[in-house]
Amino acid sequence: MIKEEKIKKYLKIPVKIRGDAIKTDFTYIQRHEGSEALKKLCKKIKEFDNSFDYKKIKKTEWVPAGWKIILMQLGREMFGWEDKDIINMGYEEPTSSFLIKTSLKYFISIEKNFKEIPKHWFKYWSQGDFIPYKLSIKEKKAIVKLKKFKVHPDICLYILGLIRSFSELILNQKGVEVEESKCVFNGDSFHEFIIKW
Repeated sequence: MIKEEKIKKYLKIPVKIRGDAIKTDFTYIQRHEGSEALKKLCKKIKEFDNSFDYKKIKKTEWVPAGWKIILMQLGREMFGWEDKDIINMGYEEPTSSFLIKTSLKYFISIEKNFKEIPKHWFKYWSQGDFIPYKLSIKEKKAIVKLKKFKVHPDICLYILGLIRSFSELILNQKGVEVEESKCVFNGDSFHEFIIKW
């Protein structure tokens, strides 16, 4: 099982995320693993942090991003999650997140949304420069870069799913493909995601 030293290490990562993003993870776990599995997971969390209660987290408060990593690691260990499950967690977040649903009300056009990516990024993450690099409606392709952001490889998978979900909502179509073509955990200096539709 996930060791206490790793948990402490994850919680010391100096990146914060909105409480809403943590609460939606618990919703995801209940939806896919069931209520009993969620209870077991909460019991496991109490073993190393008796004060943690996801129900008391406020949607707009800043929470250590390490909690998201811990939930993903517990998902892998307790429920046999694979990379595809972490990607799916990110993909499903917009359907559960109050903050994301609120933001989507203001989406107007593909071009405008693409330019406003950095503004939306900082509503949810305390660090990282999310840069809209290239958009070609004709080629049905976009490239975004994420700089100054090194958290955990599972967060890369999660963000890949999140980008795919956002892209489908913005484009109003299913079957969008997203690939992480560059990653800081593969020796690159930044993350790069290629979106095709």
